[in-house]
Amino acid sequence: MQPEQRHHSISVALDQEDPWERLSFKQITIEDRPIFESFLSRVSQPISDLSFASIFMWSEVFAHRWRIVRDCLCLVATQSGESTMIFPPIGGEDVEAALQECLFFFKELNPQGLVFEYVPGELVERLGLFEIKPRSGDYVYETQKMIELKGAELASKRQSRNAFLKRYRNIYTEKYGVKHLDDCGKMLDNWQMQVQSSAIIDLKRSQEVAATKRLMANADALGLTGMVLYAEAQLIGFTFGEKLGKDSCSIMIEKTDRSFTGSAQYIFSEFCRQYWGDTQWCNAGDDWEIPALAWTKESYRPAFRIPKWSAYYAYEKGAAWNYACS
Repeated sequence: MQPEQRHHSISVALDQEDPWERLSFKQITIEDRPIFESFLSRVSQPISDLSFASIFMWSEVFAHRWRIVRDCLCLVATQSGESTMIFPPIGGEDVEAALQECLFFFKELNPQGLVFEYVPGELVERLGLFEIKPRSGDYVYETQKMIELKGAELASKRQSRNAFLKRYRNIYTEKYGVKHLDDCGKMLDNWQMQVQSSAIIDLKRSQEVAATKRLMANADALGLTGMVLYAEAQLIGFTFGEKLGKDSCSIMIEKTDRSFTGSAQYIFSEFCRQYWGDTQWCNAGDDWEIPALAWTKESYRPAFRIPKWSAYYAYEKGAAWNYACS
């Protein structure tokens, strides 16, 4: 799940009682994983945001609350007193009824409307009364190409990887385990200092650091595969991924010490080689609509993008649903 600026203000006072818990929404725990996965697996072309591990890692940063509504999974996020839903109701046959109940919940807490942050293509048609806006889609690459980095279009990546191997000593990787947690945390703090820029991006990065530490501390329980990278007798990078659908892997997190030139190109390619060679596609998520990140992901020449949208419903625009939810 990625941090972002909201398109519409949905103000919910959370300084006292949590209104979502009053409505029987509850906090996410590791034990909820089988429930989430049973619902999320029903999306035929999953996007990177619709995995339990991705949801869990952001669940403290964005105060996620969830509930089963009419046999559908519903997930709320709250940031700075503003609440949205992460995705439309997913699950049972009566999705329309679940959607109307969600509209009722938000109408009670906020008279303006309801936002769905991430809407995969197959769910867009259910949202006829919503304002639909495209957002940055996932970048998907051929896994084998990321391993080999062959051809003119990936020459700069291949050269950076090779330069890294020549420039530094004692390069090796290990599968991530609890013993790496502290050193990865220190490296992550160092990485944050290396990439500070605008106030908005700094906020997103600080949120990402908090979410990444939550993921690292729970990686095994989340079923993730992780790898750490060493060079010059120190830990200089780590990465985590998971299987996404039948023939894809999802690279959720990749961080390297930027002072080690070429380490990013090396760890990405090597992670694909060691752990994801049996997948056809490698999903690297979206670009948070950050230009520098978009440039980097485009430079690996994606095979295709998986589109996704956000959706907004203003109550005054839908008299029929207003009546149904009143």
